[in-house]
Amino acid sequence: MNLDHNIPAEVYEEIERYLLKSMTAEAQQGFVQKLANDPVLREQVQQVRLVIVGIKELSIQDSLEGFHNGIPANTKMPAGKLKRMQAQRWLVAASVIAVLLLGGVWIYTKKSPNEKLFATYFKPDPGLISAMSSTDNYVFDKAMIDYKTGNYEEAINAWEGLLKMDSRNDTLNYFIGAGYLALKNTKAAIPYLQTVTAMPQSFFLKDGWWYLGLALIKEERLKEAFEIINKTEHPQKIQLLQELNKRN
Repeated sequence: MNLDHNIPAEVYEEIERYLLKSMTAEAQQGFVQKLANDPVLREQVQQVRLVIVGIKELSIQDSLEGFHNGIPANTKMPAGKLKRMQAQRWLVAASVIAVLLLGGVWIYTKKSPNEKLFATYFKPDPGLISAMSSTDNYVFDKAMIDYKTGNYEEAINAWEGLLKMDSRNDTLNYFIGAGYLALKNTKAAIPYLQTVTAMPQSFFLKDGWWYLGLALIKEERLKEAFEIINKTEHPQKIQLLQELNKRN
């Protein structure tokens, strides 16, 4: 994708309103219709999406310098550094969910006790810092932008295409699983997360355990969930294990 630095100001502002959902319903509908008929506008929307996500990431770039970015699959890392990075990931996830809750995103419906437990502890993975200057990983990075802006299905479709060429890639398996979890499709998420947790050297191992455990809870597989969650170092681990003990 070639970045167009000459998007007219009025077009940029309209795209920004669309992406930030600050349009009226009528304007939104009209813009969606324009998108369907204008490939240039669709490309411009993707470019502005990249800019918006990049700006959001600048606020956490310093604290997450090098975090996930450029880390190859199955990379070994010192235990201490891994723990710090895991803690940073969970803090970012917590901040994301706090914003969503304040914005009234979550709509509660009647749930089973285990679905409620899943909903209480599930925080979507915040995703990776996008390597926007990289052309080699364009498909992956574009999908990551989709993931972080809530277009989980598009992200999953792109990553599943990449996975066909590298079925044991822990990064792809992890984020496909994370995407399905964000869609609340735990049945689809479980096989991908199980692939990750079967890789002892994966950078995503402990996050994979946590999310796999939550998925198993929602699927009523509580004994398996207890064993899996017991392996994590998540800060809410003890609290969740106590909840599970009450149900056994």
